[in-house]
Amino acid sequence: MRPPLIALVTVALVGCTAGLELSVDLRTDLVVGAEVDEVEWVWERGGQELGRAQMTLDASHDLVEGIRLADLRSLSPGAYRVRATLRRGGLDVAERSRAFQLEQDLAVLITLTRACGDDGCEAASCASSADCGPSDGCLQARCVGRSCLAVPEHGLCADGRCSPDGRCGPSAGDAGPGRDAGEVDAGPRADAGPGCATLDCADPACTGRACDDADACTHGDVCDMGRCGGSPIVCEDGPCESRSCDGSATCVITPRAEGAACTDDGNECTADVCRSGTCAHEPAADGTGLGGFRMCCGGVGIDSATDRNHCGGCGLACAGSFPCTMHSGRPTCDCTANVECQGGSGWLCSTTYGLVCACTSSAGCPGSSVCIERTGPDYCQY
Repeated sequence: MRPPLIALVTVALVGCTAGLELSVDLRTDLVVGAEVDEVEWVWERGGQELGRAQMTLDASHDLVEGIRLADLRSLSPGAYRVRATLRRGGLDVAERSRAFQLEQDLAVLITLTRACGDDGCEAASCASSADCGPSDGCLQARCVGRSCLAVPEHGLCADGRCSPDGRCGPSAGDAGPGRDAGEVDAGPRADAGPGCATLDCADPACTGRACDDADACTHGDVCDMGRCGGSPIVCEDGPCESRSCDGSATCVITPRAEGAACTDDGNECTADVCRSGTCAHEPAADGTGLGGFRMCCGGVGIDSATDRNHCGGCGLACAGSFPCTMHSGRPTCDCTANVECQGGSGWLCSTTYGLVCACTSSAGCPGSSVCIERTGPDYCQY
């Protein structure tokens, strides 16, 4: 009697003092005879092959419920990998491996499905058959051991014969060898598997099969309406990043170099540069000259000869309603008392020059500017 199949990928068993035990089970919805006729399994430890064995498959093997491939004993703890390869006519049909750390007795289940025949995907998980989507013709979607399988239901066919491609009676799924498992399906005639021997999208049996249309800006490529195609994705460069297609559903994003110029925001008092893939608009230092008496204050261009809030320098505001005027070739505020000149600290209201504000020291000047002495009212200069 066949030992019961363990439903989980790894399940702890009862410990054994004479080394560790490893059981390997296989489950698949590929059909004996029509799709597979042999299985080979290999077990490795630390990348070194420890052994391999083959089994000829026939109608006595219930691959849907699962079969026991190996009962290994007296194993040492460590990193192991087991690999199962299904063949038909001597050609690989599907191959899958499981890597694990053996620290106690374990049972490993390898699940190979018609929809997922290599390590590049995982069989769809389920709690019931309702989770496995619609059936395809006479192929019935079934949840077995928490994995979705597509199982031929012969009772649905008048002649009692359901082929692996979901059609009743003899079909392409019953003839021809298998495919080379593990090879990349990189072209319009790549390996396709049971029911569609060598992939040709013009063959109706290949409809829905994964293919590659050689366009990096499509993904999920499948045969449909006689051609291979996928869902398009548009990858457009941004101000501070380049975007490219790689055949997946997302774009590969590469940031531009730090400090590279990016989109001009139209503000003459900002530097438009890339920072960590984003276009930043960094304000220029206060007092940055723009020509004449124009300068940058707080990241905005102003005219220090007329702006009452920045008269002669950033933040030098005229008091009350006093205007910003020109005197002896430099802008300054009118005044009647010292306290009306930029708060009164470091400034005086000069009577010598007709009641205009003049700095008395650099302490009253903004930022890095200094007080310049001259004939005429002194002023701040950056």
